[in-house]
Amino acid sequence: MTLDGLAFGGGALVPDLAKLDVEGWEVLALEGGERLLSEHRPHLVVETHSEEHGRGCAQLLMRQGYAPQVVEPSRWLPEVREGHNSWLVAEGRPRAA
Repeated sequence: MTLDGLAFGGGALVPDLAKLDVEGWEVLALEGGERLLSEHRPHLVVETHSEEHGRGCAQLLMRQGYAPQVVEPSRWLPEVREGHNSWLVAEGRPRAA
């Protein structure tokens, strides 16, 4: 199942917002949604689990015309996971009225 398959398949669920948390498969998930990203430009929140995946996602999103920003996790609660964990957020196209 890909993002494009969900958006343009039989059910035709075209989201205005997509939040991805796919534990290391971030770049592949976005690659599976390139039509969605280029044609509908949903707002995005992508949780990245390595700096390499974060860079790959940012590059892919910039090629699609997005301006992703890195948001570090809040530290008001202790992080229980080891390693890298941050979010890329990218503003999409506003919904047509």
